[in-house]
Amino acid sequence: MTEQAEDDMGVIEQEAQAWVVRLASGQVTERDAQVFRHWCARSRRHANAFAEARAVWGAMAPAARAVKRAQAPVNVAR
Repeated sequence: MTEQAEDDMGVIEQEAQAWVVRLASGQVTERDAQVFRHWCARSRRHANAFAEARAVWGAMAPAARAVKRAQAPVNVAR
């Protein structure tokens, strides 16, 4: 793989990660969905990068929930 191809792949991976976060936000507009579909259709690398980023996001979900629970204030009844 050439240096340019590696740089391009790094950009695609960063974009894929941003799409995962955006789509998980619950604030996606119809326009966002159209742009996302177009982005994924640009190449197999785009679609694969998104699939990989989504898998990482899913794998991290249990850890994120555990951190959130650990940071929640403790209610002490008196």
